[in-house]
Amino acid sequence: MFKDIMYRASLSHLLLFVGVAVTLLMTVYASTGGLFPGDARISLAIQDVDSAGVGAIVTFMNAAFDAPTLIVITAVLSLVLGILGRYPQMFLLAATTLSQIANAALKLAVGRPRPEDGLVRVTEQATGLSFPSGHTMGTVVFFGIIFYLSFQLISHRHLRLLIQVLAISQMVAIGFSRVYTGAHWPSDVVGGFLWAHGSSCCWWSVTSGTTRVWLRAGRLPDWRCIDATVHIQQRVKPDFSAFLDVVTPLVHGGYGLSPSVTVQTVAVMHTRKVACPVGANG
Repeated sequence: MFKDIMYRASLSHLLLFVGVAVTLLMTVYASTGGLFPGDARISLAIQDVDSAGVGAIVTFMNAAFDAPTLIVITAVLSLVLGILGRYPQMFLLAATTLSQIANAALKLAVGRPRPEDGLVRVTEQATGLSFPSGHTMGTVVFFGIIFYLSFQLISHRHLRLLIQVLAISQMVAIGFSRVYTGAHWPSDVVGGFLWAHGSSCCWWSVTSGTTRVWLRAGRLPDWRCIDATVHIQQRVKPDFSAFLDVVTPLVHGGYGLSPSVTVQTVAVMHTRKVACPVGANG
């Protein structure tokens, strides 16, 4: 057991190190202004795609997920989460808007020019610098957090799966769209994905720590009784054979309980709910 835990921890640290190293190396190389191997060839291959509806999808993606639109969508969803009392999720989603500032700073630091007409077909005369792609970074951060929060906020398995599939498809589509219009090189899009992952981890760490501090100081309602079911659910391996359909309606109550949780897990969750402070949500 201990060896298995140590192996997983070592693998996680290794993957983290590799991810950080690749991101930094790409950023440094992009600052030289040169093309990455395959940039032009991949761009031309993507731009040769001529399926029906591709142009409309590309136009929609580029217009719908620019920085101002994402900020407005994020603000509205964060407000809704706040009204519902989901403060940790609200802070995490709201923090994703900081990725727009981070992207602007990265572009200034790298200073990579956008693709020129002649090397590839440029149909969008985008302004500013190129690496990392702002549309890609903002969209991946936003939908990546939506994907993560869906485990906590949506109890219906099929609805949760639908939202997760849509989130992944939007992240892929925005990268395709930025290359298709000639606004970015493929390496700009990859850089946007990598930096989006890094910034998402940063926002999660900061907001989680801040929320804990405010809870201890009594500045927020005790939301632990609301989210206790989610945290326990993630730590217990589902056992479909032990699940009783009769138990689910009694303890569901809108707390994000998944129908794949075992009876033993349900009992633990119920105990945590009973232990919540009087008057607290849940």
